[in-house]
Amino acid sequence: MKIAHYDETNGKLLGWYDNNIHKNIPTPNIKVSDEAWKQAININANFIDKNGVLSKKDFRTLEQLKDSKLKELASSYSNSIQQNIDYLDTTFQADKASQDLIASNLSVGSVPDGFYWKDLDNNNVQMSYEDLQGLAAAIQARGLINFSKYQDLKSQANSAATVEELEEILWEE
Repeated sequence: MKIAHYDETNGKLLGWYDNNIHKNIPTPNIKVSDEAWKQAININANFIDKNGVLSKKDFRTLEQLKDSKLKELASSYSNSIQQNIDYLDTTFQADKASQDLIASNLSVGSVPDGFYWKDLDNNNVQMSYEDLQGLAAAIQARGLINFSKYQDLKSQANSAATVEELEEILWEE
C-alpha cells in the first residue's frame, strides 16, 4: 500500500511512502492503492483533493501565469512574422534570413536582369525589382497586422483578473 503525504492547506503532494519500506511517515497522509499510485505516477500527479482524487494542478500564481502567457504570445508573434508567404501566385519563405536577403537586394536599388528567387518548391521565380519590393511590402504588411494582434493580446493578458480569463487568450491564425 502506498501513502501520499500532502499539504493540508493546498492539497499539494509532498511525497510518496510505502508502509512496507518506511517506518516514519509524515502526516497528513492518505493511503492510496497501488493502481491509483501507478496512475498518479503516469500523469505526474502533484495534487490530491478532499476526496482523495489525484491529479496534476498548476500551482503558479496569476502573475507567474501572466508572465508565461506573455512569453507564449511573444513566441507566437515571432513565429508568425517568419511564416511562409503567398505572393505572385507562389509561396515564398519569409524567415529572418530571407527577409535580410530581400532587404539587402532592395538596398542596392535594382536587381540584375534575370534575377530569380526560389519558392518553397525550390523553383526559380523570375522577379523584377518591383516584384521584390512587393514581396517585401507583403511581408511588412503581415508583420504590422500581427504586431497589432500581438499588442492587443498582450494587453488582454496584462488585464486578465483570473486564470480562466488568461486561459481564454489564444494566438489564432
